[in-house]
Amino acid sequence: MRNLDKPLSAFIDELSEKVSDSVLMAAEILSDISLDVLSERVSLGMNQKEFARHMNVSQGMISKWESGSYNFTIKALCEVCEKIRMVPKLVIEKQHKGDDANNLWSIRGNNSVWIQNESNAPIHNIELVG
Repeated sequence: MRNLDKPLSAFIDELSEKVSDSVLMAAEILSDISLDVLSERVSLGMNQKEFARHMNVSQGMISKWESGSYNFTIKALCEVCEKIRMVPKLVIEKQHKGDDANNLWSIRGNNSVWIQNESNAPIHNIELVG
């Protein structure tokens, strides 16, 4: 029997103990890219099929991009950004000594995601600028 009374935060904590930090960071970054692609499509007033024609890809590929299930290479991300007149920016910084990698959290701004830790030291940033 499943315990449905368990709070969502407890489930997330339990899950995060079993998933590596790199997997969590990748999921966060892909989620942010997906949101940016979706936002751009909507701002252009296009459905997925129209946007696929605009991007010269299949509607299925647009669906993958927007769902976060497509793992972009840097080259593919740059090609997408070029077509939608955005620029990807990537910042990678060393984790500060004493920072606990398990206490990572993120701050989202317009078209960007910062992966930070509790001491507010940026560890990773990816930004799509349009």
